[in-house]
Amino acid sequence: MLLTGDPIDAARAKAWGLVTDVHPRDELMKAARELAGRIAARPPIAAQTAKANLKAAYSMPLDQAIQYERDLQTVCFATADAAEGRAAFAARREPVFEGR
Repeated sequence: MLLTGDPIDAARAKAWGLVTDVHPRDELMKAARELAGRIAARPPIAAQTAKANLKAAYSMPLDQAIQYERDLQTVCFATADAAEGRAAFAARREPVFEGR
């Protein structure tokens, strides 16, 4: 596909692992909003560092990219949101993340 530029349909993209879900057009916005809600409910710093890691990985050798990911995880685990996640889990309540 990369070399020919041939288009593929959604079913084939899913079969090849290029997408994780396929939805009918009339259900697409609902599914997208549900996914966005799941992402928004997580700690913002985790999403930010995951995006930073993906962007950086393209310009790094594999071993350097893995180390960068570990460094970002260390940062995430040291945040107030990480402490809130652990406290909420222990108290069996929903966490309230603040991006700190």
